[in-house]
Amino acid sequence: CGALACCVGPTRDNHLGKPVTRLEYEAFDAMTGPEMARIFERCRKELEADDGAHALRMLCQHRVGVVHVGEASVLIAVASPHRELAFRACRFLIDELKRTLPIWKKEFHVDGSHWVGERSCAALEPARSAIVRSRRARTAVRGCAQVVALSAAE
Repeated sequence: CGALACCVGPTRDNHLGKPVTRLEYEAFDAMTGPEMARIFERCRKELEADDGAHALRMLCQHRVGVVHVGEASVLIAVASPHRELAFRACRFLIDELKRTLPIWKKEFHVDGSHWVGERSCAALEPARSAIVRSRRARTAVRGCAQVVALSAAE
């Protein structure tokens, strides 16, 4: 390994000028692993990474449940023989994770809360609610600050 690039995404205390008190993430557990595997594969293909001189080792972790201001919501780490490839892969992974991974974010403010992002629109609410009901039951037993660990290493 010639380089290790990391991206840690802490919860900010504001969004669009409005104070944020905490976030809550919900995930479709049955799809996060398979979708992350597809993201890893797209990353290798897009960056022309192989098992030789351009090999990548990638790790993504995303919190689910309550995440307080200042706590990390997401961690991306990429090991590569060269720093340029590691940085590019790290950027690709965070962008794709935010774009396609079935994780929903709810922002809480002193005067209320709302779901964030296009995947949180009202049209998706019935499906999202059905998906997370079983997860909430498991969360009540295990605690709400879980981490979804998603990784690939060749």
